[in-house]
Amino acid sequence: MPDPLDTILSADDDEALCTGLFSALLARHGDRFHPANLPAEHRTVLLVWHTQGVIGNRGFNGFLGADTPGDPDYRFMREAYDAVGCEPAAAAVRRVFEAFPGDKVPTEARTRVQLFGKANHAVHGALNRDFLKAQPVLTAALARYIRDNADAFAGLDLPAADRPAPPPEAEEPEEAGESVEVAADQLPQWAQVAFHARCARQVFPLWDEAWPDAPGEYRDVLEQAIVLAELCAAEGKPVGDLKAAAAHPARIAAAALAAQEGRETADPPPAFPQRAALIAAAAGSAIDHITGQDDTGSYVITRLITEEADRDDLLEDIHDDFHRIRQLVRDHQWTDRTPIPPEAFDPTWKPSGKWWKVW
Repeated sequence: MPDPLDTILSADDDEALCTGLFSALLARHGDRFHPANLPAEHRTVLLVWHTQGVIGNRGFNGFLGADTPGDPDYRFMREAYDAVGCEPAAAAVRRVFEAFPGDKVPTEARTRVQLFGKANHAVHGALNRDFLKAQPVLTAALARYIRDNADAFAGLDLPAADRPAPPPEAEEPEEAGESVEVAADQLPQWAQVAFHARCARQVFPLWDEAWPDAPGEYRDVLEQAIVLAELCAAEGKPVGDLKAAAAHPARIAAAALAAQEGRETADPPPAFPQRAALIAAAAGSAIDHITGQDDTGSYVITRLITEEADRDDLLEDIHDDFHRIRQLVRDHQWTDRTPIPPEAFDPTWKPSGKWWKVW
């Protein structure tokens, strides 16, 4: 049982303050918290104090060897170190992630550890050593951050019924798989478009397995539709012939369903007809959402695709994308007029060198 909040915040010892508040936050949010669901101040203290303990005991090798649910690219963790204002620790963290090509964190723990180990060896262990040297000043900086933001922790130790109501922007759906559909409608216009285009983009790699013998033009048409939706979001306005762009995925989805129903078609049948039809529908729905033909967007369809393909990991990635875009909307106060490029989801994104048809 953590100490009362007043006792914690009145501690003169910096380490006692950090440890006490960390314990109180864990008691409130649990040890499986999703960073995007928390107020920024709570998230900052939890991530900094937790990660400094892990790295202090096991080095970055041990830290990077474990997955971080809710923060797969460590974006929230890095933002937390920047927020605390301890430049020696923040700089050490930045140098670690510079070890990954293009600042893109590998999804496999083994690859992360290997790349880090190579970079750390090249500087004779300085990546671990510099962070460890910064720990005393990091503790002092985090304690100062806590004291400067004490109001953000008000009511932390109260029963749920007695806690001050959080501001609307701090509330998150408890079950992302059930509520993203509704919450996505609350995003600004082009953030919605960008998210639904991202959903279609995330499931598109399943196309080749779903319909391996499909005519080559089918794949190009679907990707071009996704690219066009991304382009509209990035421009913050409709571009190209959206009606024509949406018609082609609809035709492909109909062809896949025809094969599923056993009707003769000119094309080789899909290996997974329903999946192929849904992937095409997701690309088309990203366009239809822009034109107002479909208020739902691509998320519901992509959720069905991940269920049909047994790809819970892909659905988690899509939920992470949603939490990312919503947090960016809040942090930067984006409006219905704000254009949203694909880099909002993937900072390492670069446009394809291939020339895409603009419908």
